[in-house]
Amino acid sequence: CKNGGSCANSGSSYICTCTSEFTGKNCEIGKDACNPTPCGNGATCNILSAVNYTCTCAVGYTGKNCTQTMNSCSLGHCKNGASCTSIIPDQYNCTCTDNFKGPNCTEDVNECDASPGPCVHGECSNNYGSFKCICDKGYKGELCEIDYDPCSKSPCLNGGTCTIVGEDYNCTCRQGLIGKQCEIVADQCSSYPCKNGGTCTNSGQSYTCNCTSDYIGEHCEEKIDPCNPTPCQNGGTCASPSSSNYTCTCAPGYTGENCTNNVNECNDPDLCKNGGVCKDSFGSYSCNCSSAYSGKHCEFAVDKCALDPCKNGATCHNGPRDFTCTCVNGFTGKDCSQDIDECLNLPCKHGGTCNNKGGSYSCECSTGYVGKNCKQNIEPCTKNPCQNGGTCIPSGPSVYTCTCTPGVTG
Repeated sequence: CKNGGSCANSGSSYICTCTSEFTGKNCEIGKDACNPTPCGNGATCNILSAVNYTCTCAVGYTGKNCTQTMNSCSLGHCKNGASCTSIIPDQYNCTCTDNFKGPNCTEDVNECDASPGPCVHGECSNNYGSFKCICDKGYKGELCEIDYDPCSKSPCLNGGTCTIVGEDYNCTCRQGLIGKQCEIVADQCSSYPCKNGGTCTNSGQSYTCNCTSDYIGEHCEEKIDPCNPTPCQNGGTCASPSSSNYTCTCAPGYTGENCTNNVNECNDPDLCKNGGVCKDSFGSYSCNCSSAYSGKHCEFAVDKCALDPCKNGATCHNGPRDFTCTCVNGFTGKDCSQDIDECLNLPCKHGGTCNNKGGSYSCECSTGYVGKNCKQNIEPCTKNPCQNGGTCIPSGPSVYTCTCTPGVTG
């Protein structure tokens, strides 16, 4: 047994067990992995060892033994976003995007060669698969088609000077200022922004004030005032001897640290004078006075006559508790408002008729009488007006005729 084969007795003969790379009765024949060829469809077989090989496939085929038909588009021949159409296993067609050309869309289209060029107000710069417009001063946009002056809105702050740079602007800042718009003080703490002993700490584009215990606010400008807002209630006045303490001066009627407790003023028995009755309320009190007194504490005697209570010309007199009226003739009552009926006393004489009036009366006298009370007789013959024995004959209350004796006339 040749080439490393192992021999075994077999009856009156032997058997050779060959290695993997040899064959034959005595292992004398070397193996050829490509004979016969395992590669199909015109592929080339490449020997790697007696038992190993590779196949180099013809166009349009794939697989270990080149037995699988290949889609020509699967090889990615169409580049730069082009779309591929497979015609036969080994043929394809590429549809290029606007920026590329050629069989496989690998050739750049120079957009800047167009006349007129794509850039309206600027210079065209070609790139692989695209182009860029470098705009003239005062224009912007993808094609430099937009009028643009970034300095027109004065973006540079604090006295900075604006200069157009392409589609942007640049600020030349005054000394001590930095930032895109000259908005940053180079050292924010250099101007000592923290007041009342506060310490300043730079923090990027800003600063922080660390205030003392008596102040607050962004710049330590606000003194801590325990009286703002005031804790004193019900009109109490707040006073703060320090940033952590306060006292309340309470309005009358209130007590307590914050003037929230009511004072009962009626505990003072002498508060309401002259028999007035005290009534307490929250924060205050009132005195209910008798009719003869007035005032917050019933301290004033009431002038009853000031209200002119006596009627019909009567005279008013103040008393300790009330008033009295002295009535004129014809009236009576507490306030002289009641008319006296003088006719009840029959003042009209000789059958006269009495008529009562407010505060007075009048008489309608009978015939022959006159006067306030009809006391005066007006009979014309009473005084014997007829002379020389003439006879008086009355013809009315004051009218008469005389019948003369013979020889007398008149």
